[in-house]
Amino acid sequence: MMPDHGTRRRYGRGCRCTPCRDANAAYGRELRARAGLPDPKPVRARDLSAPPPQGRVAARLEDLEFLLDVGEYPDRAIARIGWSVAGAKRNLHRRGRHDLVARITERVAS
Repeated sequence: MMPDHGTRRRYGRGCRCTPCRDANAAYGRELRARAGLPDPKPVRARDLSAPPPQGRVAARLEDLEFLLDVGEYPDRAIARIGWSVAGAKRNLHRRGRHDLVARITERVAS
């Protein structure tokens, strides 16, 4: 009879599902802690009170808005920031920038 999922014993028998891997990793962390060794891969908790990290998408959206404001055609502006029209619309929708979606749609369709 096989042990339950989510146990180190099941991991030892060859199961590599997420609960079994997590159980094995927890055992390894506990073993290293008891030996007084540092955890090589500490689990980092994200501070939920902090704003979400701004990445390349936010910078590209800012660049896109600037290019549209200075009069660049939407298809050229999108190409300059390295996206396709569909990718730009998808990222704008995800970030709630429906005003820019409307600007792109009306000018690209014309």
